[in-house]
Amino acid sequence: MRPSRQTTLRRLLDEWRERAETLGSRVTVRRRGTDDVTGVARDVSARGGLLVETDDGTVELTEGEASRVRDASD
Repeated sequence: MRPSRQTTLRRLLDEWRERAETLGSRVTVRRRGTDDVTGVARDVSARGGLLVETDDGTVELTEGEASRVRDASD
């Protein structure tokens, strides 16, 4: 019996979370034609978007180039 699509997606997202080095890090996401978003990368949504916690709340980003923001101590 093949696993359901939902089960397969859940497993894929779990594996993605395990390998995502940006989760828990401060990031800036540069998006074409709109403002950059800076905050802490918290999770990956069920849609595959990066969930970034900003001063104004959590934002789901499905496009853009994410870069980790280094602290002065790094």
